[in-house]
Amino acid sequence: MKPRTLLALLVLVLGLGAFIQFYEKKLPSSEERTKLGQRVLGIEKDDVQAVEIDRNGQTVRLERVKAPAKPKDEKKEEKKDEAAAVSEPAAEWRMTKPRAARADGTAVSGLVEALVGLAQTRTLEHPDPKAVGLDHPQTTVRLTTAKGEKILEIGAKVPTGSELIVGVKGERDAYVTSDAILSSLERNPGEWRDRQLLGADRESIDRVTLQGPAGTTVLARKGDGFEIESPASEHDRADRDLVEGLLTDLTGLHAQTFLDDPKQTPAALGLQPPRGVVALARKSGPPARIEIGGPAPAAPASPPATPGAPPESPAAPNVYARVDGQTVLAQTGLAADIARTPADWRSKALSRFQVYQVESARIADDAGTVTVERSGTDWKRGKDTISYTPVSDLLFAVVGGKASQVLSVADAKALGIGGGKPLATVTLKGEKGSGEETVTFYPPIAKGAPVQTSGRDVLLLLPSDKLAEVQKQIAEIRKAAPLPPAKPVATGKK
Repeated sequence: MKPRTLLALLVLVLGLGAFIQFYEKKLPSSEERTKLGQRVLGIEKDDVQAVEIDRNGQTVRLERVKAPAKPKDEKKEEKKDEAAAVSEPAAEWRMTKPRAARADGTAVSGLVEALVGLAQTRTLEHPDPKAVGLDHPQTTVRLTTAKGEKILEIGAKVPTGSELIVGVKGERDAYVTSDAILSSLERNPGEWRDRQLLGADRESIDRVTLQGPAGTTVLARKGDGFEIESPASEHDRADRDLVEGLLTDLTGLHAQTFLDDPKQTPAALGLQPPRGVVALARKSGPPARIEIGGPAPAAPASPPATPGAPPESPAAPNVYARVDGQTVLAQTGLAADIARTPADWRSKALSRFQVYQVESARIADDAGTVTVERSGTDWKRGKDTISYTPVSDLLFAVVGGKASQVLSVADAKALGIGGGKPLATVTLKGEKGSGEETVTFYPPIAKGAPVQTSGRDVLLLLPSDKLAEVQKQIAEIRKAAPLPPAKPVATGKK
């Protein structure tokens, strides 16, 4: 036989072997085929798009809602060899009957897993439906997939043991299976609702509008923080701590109780009209609206776990609220959030930076100008390397400084505050791309030490003792002794 013919046959055999190997990988093993044969419904969990439960004249419908895909410019680039492992966006579930509401994803996923995994212990061939309770099923479950519907009918319980008889619409046989599935199917319709009311993570929240007795405040994300977008007269950097508390209140909003009793009218709960409204817009997902009603009775305080232990911090108050068309009792700080005036949201911090973000600082006062820059764990002051301690102390005093009062420039002028020669200026330069910020300190007055920060049209009043601390740390940087040169590391070579 010619070598060229042998080579062609070899390529053909190898190709056929690769195809058979690839095809067999797709086939279930003998154990998997046995398990598939035992399953009543024969469908996969990920194929289920909706579940509808009919029981005792009530219908609950739960539908899968696929999370929106991220925009292309937000997706991280994946390596070519990892592209196949990229998972699809997570899915969530929503109740559409008997009311529209977010569903408890964990509970629904558990139900679907139990249904598709429902295994038969034996088959009853062509039974009389009346004899096995399938002429009038106690519960009917419709599972919707892309290929159509599978309808599971729950019949009578087996008199002995913990089993029941089920049937599949369109099939003549019936099956005996475990009755463990009943614990899920017998849930009250309202128990399928998600008690986590918003399902939002803090990074996805772009804008929050607060309407309350003191007016309307709009907080919008700007860089790594938030700013007061409206009213325009209060436009300023928003207080980081207050915003963090607000985001915690929003993402942790939890229904202690769903109030479905028609006797509990919106007016009786302080929801007609509401005391306040919180609306939020997200990068992905629908907007949300939370209406805050009147206060609700607080739960009795529990005694301390250890006798003589200090009392726990007071919990957030109980309030009535309406979210996504549902009236609930919730324990939340949102009632305090809507009560704040727009001016209350102004940041009292002297700087927008965190200490770790500062790469260099230029300090100017009557003694001259000095610049310090990070150098490993220490700092460079000109050509000298000095200890990190005095610089860190100054940064904590400036970056961690909080004003006792925030005044608009107009209010400050009306009170005769501001102006004059500065005592000191500290210009902070942040990490790459985060820019600079100058904090200017003025001589103290009776109400405190006026401070201005670049980029903000407000005057901050710093307690006078905090100004003294800043001045002390500036002096410490100037007189810090240079560190001795680092000794070369011995390599062991001659």
